[in-house]
Amino acid sequence: MKTAFFDIGGVWLELLEPTSPDSPIAKYLEKNPSGGIHHLAFLSDNVGNELTAAKDKGIKLIDEAPRHQPACRRRRRAGRPDGSASAA
Repeated sequence: MKTAFFDIGGVWLELLEPTSPDSPIAKYLEKNPSGGIHHLAFLSDNVGNELTAAKDKGIKLIDEAPRHQPACRRRRRAGRPDGSASAA
């Protein structure tokens, strides 16, 4: 998958392009040919509580419990795409 990140006023926009027809992004685009929002990411100190709150509000979840991610991926997702800390 190819990615491109843009800092728009302190909000990071990530664009995704599939590089193989069987990738999750390619499958999403096949089902949604006009595109759309594939996922949103938020910084949180307690992902479990946030997932419960979202479910209680009727938001459709893929996971109802936090997934374990390798430290390198958590760092990238918790900060800026280059791995640096987000501005508070």
